[in-house]
Amino acid sequence: MKKEKFYGNNWQVYPLSFDMYQYDSKGRYIKDLILNNNYATKMNISEMNLTIIKLSAFDLDGNEHFVTDFKGNNLIKIKGLFGGDFLRSTSVLKLGSGTYNILRFYLGKKGNSFVYSDRSEELVSDFNFLDFNIENGLNIKGNESPEVLLRFDFTPYERINYFKLAFQFFEKSRNFTGKFVDGLSSLMVKS
Repeated sequence: MKKEKFYGNNWQVYPLSFDMYQYDSKGRYIKDLILNNNYATKMNISEMNLTIIKLSAFDLDGNEHFVTDFKGNNLIKIKGLFGGDFLRSTSVLKLGSGTYNILRFYLGKKGNSFVYSDRSEELVSDFNFLDFNIENGLNIKGNESPEVLLRFDFTPYERINYFKLAFQFFEKSRNFTGKFVDGLSSLMVKS
């Protein structure tokens, strides 16, 4: 019988589709949060690589509450919903009872980059923080599982058209051949 290796932290599931996997070992429901950022949507960002130093949440009254036991200064690769990736956190629900509508990620000065839907990457250092709206809010009562799943609603990558790439390759080679032949013909005319 063949043995399969199983890595429990590397799951990729689509949000709210497998509810049976969203309970912890004590039977408490694990919160599944979908986060979106207007700037990321407008700029067609598909992935972010962020050095997050602090994390906070804003309640409905606009008061900022810091997550005190968040271990910062880590480069985190954040991908969108389209790939099924998520971040798992045990420190977000330690905020205390209440309803929150924004998560704020404070960023370090170096190592931050955005990957756009056309797969181009840009280093960014202009942002001190990024605010993510929590879809449907986060309501903490105190009896939830200490874990929370953070999913990010980014723009999916554009599909690569392999036929277009092949056509462009042959188009470039034809242009090169044409220029080469033109160069030779101009040399022959001068003689």
